[in-house]
Amino acid sequence: MERLRQLDAVGRACAVVFFISLRCACLLGAPADLEDVKKAFEAKRWEQVVEEAKSLTGSSPDADYYLGIALARLERWTDARAVLLNGQRLQPDDARFPIELAGVAFKQKRYSEAERWLRRGLRLNPRDSYAEDFLATIYFLQGNLEAALK
Repeated sequence: MERLRQLDAVGRACAVVFFISLRCACLLGAPADLEDVKKAFEAKRWEQVVEEAKSLTGSSPDADYYLGIALARLERWTDARAVLLNGQRLQPDDARFPIELAGVAFKQKRYSEAERWLRRGLRLNPRDSYAEDFLATIYFLQGNLEAALK
């Protein structure tokens, strides 16, 4: 009977230690959610966006969007392009992705590619004045003044 009491006390102690360590692990390593990513994005904490959005990418087009923008802000063009392309694949009718992909191409001085992405974005959202102005800038840089003025 004495052994049973000792074993019972040890078992309870182990259970308490297990649940405390599990709780600590959850608090310390709690995965980010999209709200955390949005808050970091709005605060322009790009490294934090990258860190928190990584666990959400591939399953959420919004997470891919925020991560892609943050990577672009950090001038990690190849990574930004890959993430934005994935978001485009997940949500092909979302004009945000082609417009941001145009921005990545533009920063790499790939104006023809940027133009193609902007045209796609404008097909999805014809009233996007930012995309229209951006496209006019690209036409101007390519020497197509007539198209730029339209």
